[in-house]
Amino acid sequence: MNKHWSRIKLGDVIKLEYGKPLPKEKRKPDGQYSVYGANGEKNRTDEFFYDKKSIIVGRKGSAGEVTLTE
Repeated sequence: MNKHWSRIKLGDVIKLEYGKPLPKEKRKPDGQYSVYGANGEKNRTDEFFYDKKSIIVGRKGSAGEVTLTE
């Protein structure tokens, strides 16, 4: 680590949130928006949950994997 860098807690600079499951009736293979799971795109839908660029961090079998969403 660079000696000029300071150490801070991750929670002081970002907000981590647990994702919400998408109900089956809202899943559409040809939907406008991607639906992500911890391993990347999982499905599609015509509704969106969050309208900003995000980083998805895997927490189970894909712990440590990240996905950038547009």
